[in-house]
Amino acid sequence: MIYKIPEIGAGIQSFFRELHQELAQEVSRKIEEQLDQEVNAWLYRHWYERRQGVKRRSQAYCQKCGSQKACQFLRNGYRARQVVTQFGVINFRLPRVRCVCGGSVQIPFLIMK
Repeated sequence: MIYKIPEIGAGIQSFFRELHQELAQEVSRKIEEQLDQEVNAWLYRHWYERRQGVKRRSQAYCQKCGSQKACQFLRNGYRARQVVTQFGVINFRLPRVRCVCGGSVQIPFLIMK
């Protein structure tokens, strides 16, 4: 019967498109949340905490000066990235971290392995 009423088929397609968009947005949110938690762990602080109080060395390192001092690392916004899966494309924002020397900090994200 559905093939005789094209509006119903279009409605179902629209429903699945909306469902797919909502699922992709939720997956993106979860990925971004996990990446932010990993940055917090590698820098030994949350984004709102001062870096001067951190005296630990991190496994993350500056690609320019080689420093591993977490107190020298600054959050520097986000970079847009995509992951292509068999279900579609997932867009997310990858946190950027810089060193006080201006170099990019290599973060060993567990979620990206």
